[in-house]
Amino acid sequence: MSSETVYNYPNPFRSSQGTTFRYVANEEVEEITVQIFNLNGEPIGILRRNGDGDIKWTNPDLNFGLYVYQMEVQLGTGQTRTFQRLLQVE
Repeated sequence: MSSETVYNYPNPFRSSQGTTFRYVANEEVEEITVQIFNLNGEPIGILRRNGDGDIKWTNPDLNFGLYVYQMEVQLGTGQTRTFQRLLQVE
């Protein structure tokens, strides 16, 4: 598997500015899927992008608090999945 970096910025973020998800790898990315969940495990958003690049997300109806996101990446050599925390402060 490749050397990779997964993050979102800014984190924490404000609802008015949103946040951007980024996946950086040293191999070709076919598709990125980001699912956002509340702390009860309920899905509150899903984002998809073909190829690599940033995925911008805003949700003005989201309550302030802690969330979890799963980033699943289809690579030319397989698939990788990671979970990270996401904090909305206002």
